[in-house]
Amino acid sequence: MTIEHRRARRPPSARWRRIGLLTVALGILAVGASYPLTMLEDTGWPWHASVGHEVGVGSSARLVHANGTVETFAGTPEEVDAWMARRQGELMKEYGLDKKIAAGRTLSMIGLILLIAGAGTLLWRLTARLHGRT
Repeated sequence: MTIEHRRARRPPSARWRRIGLLTVALGILAVGASYPLTMLEDTGWPWHASVGHEVGVGSSARLVHANGTVETFAGTPEEVDAWMARRQGELMKEYGLDKKIAAGRTLSMIGLILLIAGAGTLLWRLTARLHGRT
């Protein structure tokens, strides 16, 4: 005599609903995790930069690092702006901020794709339910 165990099967709609909710949750987590990384484009650097332009005198730039090291540069406004842009680009690579920003952008796009896919799945199941299909 054999005893047969049958697993209770859930309807397909319950599985799709879970998949949709999980996908939306993962999308929210990915977007939330990407936010601090993408903010590094504009803020959160381990240095402070300032540029001063004075009419008739010239311009100067100053970079103060977190450890207290100071870098200065003086010249024409164009030279100072070019030096500051070049130096900040070098520092971003030196501190690995360029890679963190790229990872944040990628994670943000993945999160948005997951959100759209999850919301689409949930809406698909909702419309199927409203039209009487499981």
